[in-house]
Amino acid sequence: MIPRGVPEGYRPPRSCGTLNGALRRASRAPAPAATVPAASADEPPKRERTGAKIVRDAELHFARGEYREALSDYFEWRPDGGCVTPNEMRAFFEHRLRRVAECFIHLKMHDQAAAHMLTFAEHRALPGELDLLLVQLYREAKQYGDLVTVLDELEHRELMRTQPKWWLLTDEPRKALAAKHHTRPVRNMLDPLTFPNVPAYPAALTLPKPGSLPKALP
Repeated sequence: MIPRGVPEGYRPPRSCGTLNGALRRASRAPAPAATVPAASADEPPKRERTGAKIVRDAELHFARGEYREALSDYFEWRPDGGCVTPNEMRAFFEHRLRRVAECFIHLKMHDQAAAHMLTFAEHRALPGELDLLLVQLYREAKQYGDLVTVLDELEHRELMRTQPKWWLLTDEPRKALAAKHHTRPVRNMLDPLTFPNVPAYPAALTLPKPGSLPKALP
């Protein structure tokens, strides 16, 4: 069974241990034999980067504060069918989701960071602590009400997708479905009793401007 978050159709060839182990093996492995033909006899052939190499390059750019270059690499990465297990693949996707959001924030593109997370949240729960980061972003932008509106819209879309006659549902079934929705962790943090205790926004990240985040789903 392929975990949620991994593209349909992907089938890893065999188990190869942990994610870090896969990266270490990839770093020691020889470069792939396939090359792009050189434009001229004077130019050396260019080698294609493997998925693991792209991830390592992206992490290096991120550590150096080269966030645009890191974004480019994270968006370029695609599963290449290498020595990666389903759990490792899911870890790649979840890690990239977090890193892309952080790159956007470091580049002061907070609206893009929020849209990136909301697009993912439309279909499944945000992994790791991204649900917390989403709430923190909207709190710093003083858009508590906008996030509530976005969640309402997100849950309504899910209702329309999963309930053929959703308009016939009474309040009780609607509340029961909302209580099981994957946005529930975000809803819980927005509760008036919980919201004041949400941890502080990470000091290492740039602050959004008030009112700068999406007021509706992307």
